[in-house]
Amino acid sequence: MGLAQFRDPETGSTRWVNTRSKAVREHYRAEALRRQAHARDALRRAGVDHAVISTREGYVKPLMNLFRQRD
Repeated sequence: MGLAQFRDPETGSTRWVNTRSKAVREHYRAEALRRQAHARDALRRAGVDHAVISTREGYVKPLMNLFRQRD
């Protein structure tokens, strides 16, 4: 995509990010995976059931799998 401006909704600060940069994309991917793992672990420790639902796929199959696990 190239240069994209992002705004922090909490602080209102803005930042330009070069999304063409492979290093930037890898950093954002690694950070997203780290946050996902942290959330998964926190939910597991709390005893909360959860399903991972992607915007690339439908939500029915992950929910059905979750409901089957509860039985």
